[in-house]
Amino acid sequence: MGLRTPARAVLGGILLGAAERDPDREAIAFPDHSLTYRDFADYSRNIARSMLANGIRSGDHVGILATNRPEFLPILFACTLVGAVAVLLNARFRTQELRHVVRHCDLTWIILGNLNAAPHAARLMAAFPDLNDPS
Repeated sequence: MGLRTPARAVLGGILLGAAERDPDREAIAFPDHSLTYRDFADYSRNIARSMLANGIRSGDHVGILATNRPEFLPILFACTLVGAVAVLLNARFRTQELRHVVRHCDLTWIILGNLNAAPHAARLMAAFPDLNDPS
């Protein structure tokens, strides 16, 4: 018996259904930040729209390089809403490990989480110095 329902319909549907049933109920709770189901769904949809506007399509592999912060989950759910494959990159990877994993994941995009939480951008640029080259 094969799985016929796309993941975006399942995961995205869970979030959108919860936002419809309990829009004001807390969905994400961190010590310094929380989101209701309505806000979580809206945030995820806005990220998904931005992804589509920037050329991310269903089936694309999208790397997420983020620590465990509130913005991580809406990015993950945005990928499911678009139909993209979310590739979770370990925020503790060193430059060499990041380079190795990224080269083997067929990534179209990499989305960075909270830049203040860890030096993700600097590590990514060190792993791929040619990204700095505008030519």
